[in-house]
Amino acid sequence: VRMRKSAGSSGPVATKVLILLPTRELALQCHEMLQSLAKYTPITSVLVAGGFNQKAQAATLRHQPDMVVATPGRILDLLLNSPSTHMELLEIVILDEADRLLELGFKEECLAVLRHCSRGRQ
Repeated sequence: VRMRKSAGSSGPVATKVLILLPTRELALQCHEMLQSLAKYTPITSVLVAGGFNQKAQAATLRHQPDMVVATPGRILDLLLNSPSTHMELLEIVILDEADRLLELGFKEECLAVLRHCSRGRQ
């Protein structure tokens, strides 16, 4: 993400990375670590998870952060119900704790989220 930003990409501004985690607590922990690591870079990130204000999360996604850390249920809800939430230009999807995502029954939500993402993603 940083290399693309510093190269002055002339492409459209869009979220490039989505990290899916099985629980709000893990998503919060991941987002805090990501913010700490990106502290002195132009990389932006947002947390999208249940238990937080959904309208505020939708508003932050309108600004097209570089990275989104999310739980499957909340990001899917925003993709389906918030017209300004888009993931079509996403380049990377990370299924963190994939075994727990499946154990906790998030298979269908994860597949639905992936259907809203770019086919060329990694």
